[in-house]
Amino acid sequence: PIAGYHLPKELVEVSLRMSISARDRLIEDVRQLKGPVCSSNSRSDPRFAHPLFRLLSHQSALVFPILVKGEMIGIVGIIWVWEVRRFTPEELRLIEGIVRQAAIAIENAQLLEAERKTRARQAAFAEIVKELAQETDFDRLFPLISKRACQLIGVDSTIFSLVEGDEIAYSGSYGLDQPPTLPQRRK
Repeated sequence: PIAGYHLPKELVEVSLRMSISARDRLIEDVRQLKGPVCSSNSRSDPRFAHPLFRLLSHQSALVFPILVKGEMIGIVGIIWVWEVRRFTPEELRLIEGIVRQAAIAIENAQLLEAERKTRARQAAFAEIVKELAQETDFDRLFPLISKRACQLIGVDSTIFSLVEGDEIAYSGSYGLDQPPTLPQRRK
């Protein structure tokens, strides 16, 4: 996702449809440096030649990596539209501090989301175990297992089969228009 502040509405709409390749020269430079790439004359700097930058009237630009556990998960881009900017060490430290705080917030949000997903998956699994334990009809058990596996794992369809002698016998499925043409389970 791309977000912006003090950008014209039409530019935000266009930028939401654009992306910057992870292989873009500017992104590669930021990734390798694990630090900022800045240009006081970004308009003529080839690193800032991406079409997104061409949409902006800019004089100077600064791109900082958002790092989580040493890996770049995003960038923060800052542009100066009206003036050429010489970057001072104090400004760079301030921006780095802001970007670090953003990285911590993003990491915390990702951890929280992962925790929520884990809890939801565990709760769903407990419900499935309970439901399966209550099912006594063998013919309904396998389609139920298939359905619940799809829901828990997040897939479209499953086939549940058992080994019977030298064959794999179809026992149940979920999410298929037609059951597969496997030998049927012996009753």
